[in-house]
Amino acid sequence: MSASQLALTSPCILLVEDEPSILFTLTILLEEECYRVITANHGREALQRLAVEVPDLIITDYMMPYLTGTELIEAVRAEPKYAAIPILLMSAALPAHINPYDIADSYLQKPVDLEKLYSVIKELIGN
Repeated sequence: MSASQLALTSPCILLVEDEPSILFTLTILLEEECYRVITANHGREALQRLAVEVPDLIITDYMMPYLTGTELIEAVRAEPKYAAIPILLMSAALPAHINPYDIADSYLQKPVDLEKLYSVIKELIGN
């Protein structure tokens, strides 16, 4: 299978992260696991990316400019064509009043254990 064919058949992940070094590192690591990764630096940009391509999974940070992770998730869930996309919320500091499992399909505390991340991704998208 050619690289372009693999890219078309690989599960697509929309990775939303405002910290450039984390975004870069996670993108490389996910691509090494044969995922196709679309990136966004914040929630508004993520919504723009969704208008172009619907991913198999969204991984989003909580603390971001313009839209927090929860605001992004609310916007995604409010749109019927995106509502079924599984969402993984990640955060180093989630406010105590927020239960991440009430808004996202899964949650991981940062710093993220890579094996746990890969396991959760497989659970959410079935690959």
